Amino acid sequence: MILAKFAIERPVTVYMIFIAVIVLGIITLSRLSIDLLPDFSLPMGIVITSYSGAGPSEIESMVSRPIERSLSTAKDLKEMSSYSVEGFSAVMLQFEWGTNMDAAANDIREKLDMVKSTLPGDADNPMIFKFDLSMMPVMVMAVSSPNIPLDKLRYLAEQNIQPQLERLPGVASASVQGGLEREIAVEINRNAMEASGLSIQQVMGAIGAANINLPGGHLKTESSDFVVRTMGQFKKPSELENVVVGNQRSAPIYLRSIAKIKDTFAEKTSDVKVNKQPSVVVMVQKSPGANTVSVSDNVKKALLSIKKDIPEGVNIVPIMDSSVFIRKSISRTERSAVEGAFLAIIIILLFLRSVSSTFIVSTAIPISLIAAFILMYFQHMSLNIVTMGGLALGVGRLVDDAIVVIESIFRHRQKTEDPGVAAVEGTSEVSMAVLSSTITTVVVFAPLLFVSGLAGIMFKPMAYTIVLSLGASYFVAMVLIPLLSSKFLKRIPEDNEIIADPGKHGIKATWGNLKAGIWLQKVDAFYHKVLKWCLRNRKKTIFIVIGCFIITLPLLPFLGTEFIPASDEGEFQVSINLPVGTKLEKTKQVVDKIENIIKENVPELKSIYSTAGVEGKGFAALRSVFGNMTGSHSSTFRIQIVERAKRKRSTKEVVEVLRKKLADLPDADVKFIESGGMMGGFGSSDPIVVEIRGFDMDTAKKLAEEVVKTGKTIKGMRDMKINREDGLPELQVEINREKAASLGLSVAQIGKTIQNNIDGSIASLYRDEILGKEFYINVRLQKTDRQNSPDLGNVFITSPLGKQIALSNVARINKGLGPIKIERKNQERILLVTGQVYGVPPGTVASELEKRIKRNIIVPVNFMVSVTGAYKDQVEAFRNLLFALLLSITLVYMVMAAQFESLLDPFIIMFSVPLGAIGVIWGLFLTGHTLSVISFIGIIMMSGIVVSNAILLVDYTNTLRRKYSMEIEEALITAGRTRLRPVLMTTLTTIMGMLPLALGLGEGSEMSAPMAVSVVGGLAVSTVLTLVFIPTLYYIVEKRIKKTAV
Repeated sequence: MILAKFAIERPVTVYMIFIAVIVLGIITLSRLSIDLLPDFSLPMGIVITSYSGAGPSEIESMVSRPIERSLSTAKDLKEMSSYSVEGFSAVMLQFEWGTNMDAAANDIREKLDMVKSTLPGDADNPMIFKFDLSMMPVMVMAVSSPNIPLDKLRYLAEQNIQPQLERLPGVASASVQGGLEREIAVEINRNAMEASGLSIQQVMGAIGAANINLPGGHLKTESSDFVVRTMGQFKKPSELENVVVGNQRSAPIYLRSIAKIKDTFAEKTSDVKVNKQPSVVVMVQKSPGANTVSVSDNVKKALLSIKKDIPEGVNIVPIMDSSVFIRKSISRTERSAVEGAFLAIIIILLFLRSVSSTFIVSTAIPISLIAAFILMYFQHMSLNIVTMGGLALGVGRLVDDAIVVIESIFRHRQKTEDPGVAAVEGTSEVSMAVLSSTITTVVVFAPLLFVSGLAGIMFKPMAYTIVLSLGASYFVAMVLIPLLSSKFLKRIPEDNEIIADPGKHGIKATWGNLKAGIWLQKVDAFYHKVLKWCLRNRKKTIFIVIGCFIITLPLLPFLGTEFIPASDEGEFQVSINLPVGTKLEKTKQVVDKIENIIKENVPELKSIYSTAGVEGKGFAALRSVFGNMTGSHSSTFRIQIVERAKRKRSTKEVVEVLRKKLADLPDADVKFIESGGMMGGFGSSDPIVVEIRGFDMDTAKKLAEEVVKTGKTIKGMRDMKINREDGLPELQVEINREKAASLGLSVAQIGKTIQNNIDGSIASLYRDEILGKEFYINVRLQKTDRQNSPDLGNVFITSPLGKQIALSNVARINKGLGPIKIERKNQERILLVTGQVYGVPPGTVASELEKRIKRNIIVPVNFMVSVTGAYKDQVEAFRNLLFALLLSITLVYMVMAAQFESLLDPFIIMFSVPLGAIGVIWGLFLTGHTLSVISFIGIIMMSGIVVSNAILLVDYTNTLRRKYSMEIEEALITAGRTRLRPVLMTTLTTIMGMLPLALGLGEGSEMSAPMAVSVVGGLAVSTVLTLVFIPTLYYIVEKRIKKTAV
C-alpha cells in the first residue's frame, strides 16, 4: 500500500526511475556476452610427463605411479586417474566443485617438486595444465586444394593462416593437423658405419657440433668494437654431406660416405581428410572467458582477408563452427520467450476485455526482463541457453503479480469512479498475497545453492536470472501497475450492467466484452456448482483426488531416467579400430570404404572429417589418446548433418542406420558417439560406463567379457565395448646383464642405441633462412636396414673400448604382446566397458545393468565392478536435487506460516505440491520426456509456483471471514468465485508463456523442454484440483481440527 500510494503521489519520480532502468538495461544488454553455456571452470588438472621410448608398463611403474602417490594427498582431491601409453604419462586430477584451481595448481606444483628426483633421468619435467572448456575447439576449418601438394598446404596453414588467427582477440591458439611436415633425413648405411668403426651416437654428435653458431666475444680495435661470431649453421641441406663424422687412418670420414641426406618429409603417422579429400585442418581454441560467438565472427572476418593473400584454388571451409548451434539455440529461446509473452498477453486481453488493462499488465514483461539484464551484467553472467531458458520460463510468471494487482484494481474500479482510490485499495487488498506468492516462488531456488556437482554449477545461473526477474516483476506490480492504472485504466461496466442495458453502454462497443463476459459467467456458474458439490461431498472429493494420485504413481517406472538429455546438434562421431598392428595404409583403405558407406546412406550429410592413425608422438598425441586413438590401426570420423529443420531423421536415427550398415565390417571394432562437440562434454561421451578395478589384467578382461555378455541382453543397449585392445605386437629385447656388464655396456646405453637406430633421433635443427623456419634433422638407419625382425639383432653397440658388438650377442629377441594403454583410477588399475543406448533412457539401461551385474556376476576378491560415468553423476545429482526439493518445500511452508501466523493454513496450501506432481508425471509421460536433472529442476520450480493459487484462495477466505464474519462455506464459495478469474489468468499466462519452450522445437530445446513440461503439467493439473480440493480440505480442517462452528 505504501509503494502504491508513493507511486500515485510522485508519478514523475516513478517514471524517471523506470525510464532509467530501461535505458541502462538496453545498454547492458548490448554488452552481455553470448555463449552456449554459463562460464564456469571445471575443477580438473592434468599432469603430463613425456618419457620417450618407454612402453606403457614402464611408464606406469616409473612415472605414473610415483606421481599418483605424490598427488594423492592434494587438498580437495575427489578423484585421480592416469593414462600410461608409449612415450608419456597423463595423470588427471578431479577436485571438488568450487575448488580454487589456481591454489590447487600451486599445491600440485609443490608436490611434483618433491617427486621429480625419483623419476627417470631421461624423462621430461612434468607439465601442469588446468583443464578448461576452452580447450575444446570452437571452430575447425579444412584447407584443401586440388593443385597444391599437402606439404605446401601445411606450410601455408602454419605461415599464413595460423599466425593471423592467433593474433585475433579471444583466440588462445590455432593448431594445425594433417598434411606433410618437412624433415632433413639422414639415412645411415649400417654396414658402412660399422666398417668405419663409428656409432650412431658419434654421427649425431658430429652433426650437432657442426651445425652451430657460437659467440667469440669482442675484438676491440682503435676505432671499432667487433662482435666475434663463429658461423657454422648449415645454409642448405647438402652441406650435411661434408660433415666430418670421424677419422680412419688419419683420413676424414665424411657423412656422405656412410649415409644419404634427403630433404624430404617426416614419416606419416596419420592421414586427415575432409569430404574424402586430403586436407590440412586448422583448429581454433578460444581464451578462457572469451565470447564464443565474437571469436567465431572475428575468425570469419579474418578468413576473408586471409583468402586474398593465399594462392588461387586454395579452399578454406569451416567444418565445425560452434557459434552456429549457439546462435540457433539462443535464437530459438528468444523466439520462445517472445511467443510465450504474446500468448500470455492474449490471455490477459481475453479475461480483462480491456486494451488499456492489457497494456498496463504487459509492461511487467519487458521491464522485468530488462532489469534482470542489468543485474546479470554486473554479476558477470552471459546470455546462454541456461540463463535465457530461465528468462523464457519466467515470462509467463512475470505477469502473475501484475495480473493479481490489476484484477483487484479492476474490480474496485468497477465499484468506484475515483481511479486513484481504486488503485490504492485494490493493490492493498492483495499486497500480502502477492508478496507471499513471489517469495514462495523465489525461495524454491535458494536450496540450489547447496546442490553440488555439475547440476548445481549449471543451474545456479538459471536460478539467479529467474529470481532477479521475479524480484523486478514484484516492484513493477506494486509501483508501476497502480500508477498506470490510476492514469489510464478506464472503468468498464460490470457484466450484469451490460446485460441489463446494452444500449446505454453501446452494443457495438461492448459486444466483444459481452461475449467474453457471458463465457466467463458460464465458467463461474459451472465452478460454483462443482465447488458446492465438493464442499457437501467432502469424502468423495478427497477419495477422488487421492485416487488420481494413486493411479498416477504406476507411470513412474515408464518415464525412465537420465542425467542430462542428449542434444541433437546434427553431429556425431564414429570410432573404428582394426586389429592392433594394422599398417596405416590398410587403415586408410578401410576409411575410404566407410566414407563411401556414409555417403550412400546419409543423404542429410553436410561434411565428413576423418583421421586415420595418431597425429604426432608423445605429448602431441595426447588428444588422440583421450579420443581412444592408440595407433595406426585406429581411425575416427566426425560427421556433420544438416540442420534439424532441413531433415526428417534425428541424429539418433541416422546413427542407428549406420550402426547396422557397419556391423558386418570385417575385422573392425565400430563405436558410435552420438554427442557432438558442444554438449558432449558433460559426464562421459558414453552413456554407459562400467569400471572394473583390479591389478591382474587377465582377470579384469574375463570380468569385462561377462559384463559385455550381460549388457547385450538388455533392451536398448548398443555398442558395448571393452576399452582395452588386444596387445600390441612387440619385439622384446631381453638383455643378458652379465655379458653386457663384462663388455662395459649398460641397459640404458643399449636401449638408447636401439632407439636411435630404429626410431631415429633429432640430431639438430636446420634453419631455412628463406622460409624463416626450423626443421628437424632426423638420424636413423636406412629403411633396408630396419624393415625385418633380424635387422634388430644386427644393430651394433659401441663398447667403451670402441668395439662394435651386435645386439644379438648380448640380448635375446622374442616376439610378444604388450599393453597399448594402461588406465588407473585412484591408484588402482581399471578396465572400462562402455556402451551406447537407443530407444531407451540411459539411466534406465544403466540401472538395469547394475542390477544384473550384482545378480549374475561373481566378482573375485580384490576386484570391484561398478556402473559409473553419467549414471553415477545422475544418482548424485538426483540425491542432491531431492534434498533441494524437500528444503524448498520446507522454506515455502515457513514463508506461508509467517504470513498467515498459522501452522495449519500453510499445511493446507502445501497439498498443492503433490497435486502438481500428478501433472508432472502425466506431462512427462505423454510428451516422452524422461526424469532428468532438467525435469527435476522444473519440479522444484513447480513446487514454488503452484502454491500461489492456493495462497490467493486461503488468504481471501480468511479476509472474508475476518472482515465480514462469513460462515466457512459461504466464505469459501465467495473467495473461490472472486479469485477464479485471477487464478485462471495467472495459470493460463504462465502456461502459455512456457508453452513454446515445452513444445521443444529447434536447436538446444532439450535443455529447457523437460523443465517447461514439468512446470506446465504440474501447474495445469494442480490448478484444476486446487480450486476444489483446497477449499474442501480447508473446510475439514476448520471444522474438525480447529473445532469452528459451521
